[in-house]
Order: sequence, then structure tokens, then C-alpha cells
Amino acid sequence: MKILINDERLSLVDNEAGRDIWMKWDDVYAIHYYKLDCITEIITCLEFDYENGEYLEVNSTNEGWEDLIQHLHKHISIQQENWRLNMLNCQPDDGGDTIYRKM
Repeated sequence: MKILINDERLSLVDNEAGRDIWMKWDDVYAIHYYKLDCITEIITCLEFDYENGEYLEVNSTNEGWEDLIQHLHKHISIQQENWRLNMLNCQPDDGGDTIYRKM
């Protein structure tokens, strides 16, 4: 799966299954990060929530992850200072944190 971003939206593309799941930046209600212990590796996740409770989740195993992390601030006004460092230092037992919530 591959993460693609542009000025309008975030997409998670699965070419093998022929799927493109996307979310407009304007529809993002909240963003949370957390880590999962998958036994052989620790995976960092970002969850992009809609106001109705549905969400789009991407993770550090997806192609394009670094591009998303580097450019997220261009599309969303992140409300937590040092969020990248905090996300990096987060442990699976921490439960993560919310870095953005629509006002």
C-alpha cells in the first residue's frame, strides 16, 4: 500500500487490489498517533478521523510514509509542538496522543 498526498487529499492506494481510499484534508476532524507491537517490529500509525467516527489509518510500513510525515504540516495545522519527536519516542503501551483536533 502506498500513501499519496496532494493539496486536496490524503490517499492510501492498493494497486494489487485496485483500491484507492482517500480523505479530503478539509474533512479531517482529528489526527492521532500510536504504536503497535507486532512482535517482529514496532509499527507507528497515524489515524485520520472523520467527525462521524470513521477513520483512515496509515502506518510506517506504507510506501510514502516519510513524505507524509515531512509534509503533513502543509495540509493540516498541527496543534502539538514537537509532535514528530513525541511520536518517535512513543511506546506501544503509551496509547499515543492526539496532534490535531478541528476547532
